[in-house]
Amino acid sequence: MLGQIISGAGQPFFLNVPTHYSDKWFTAQSRVSATALMSLANAIGAAVGQLVNPFLAPDSSDIPSMVRSSGK
Repeated sequence: MLGQIISGAGQPFFLNVPTHYSDKWFTAQSRVSATALMSLANAIGAAVGQLVNPFLAPDSSDIPSMVRSSGK
């Protein structure tokens, strides 16, 4: 629960980072594409994580090994 609270508190800062870096690193012509790609990375990562879980735990007995970080 504490990890979720910390993650939720930091989320607004990380979601606003792409506009700052695209302004600093990219030209005006490529800034929109760079911002869009960086902004979508969070949602794409969450979607991939949701799609991978059924392959990691095809049976309900495999769920404990899916949520462990070591995979053992």
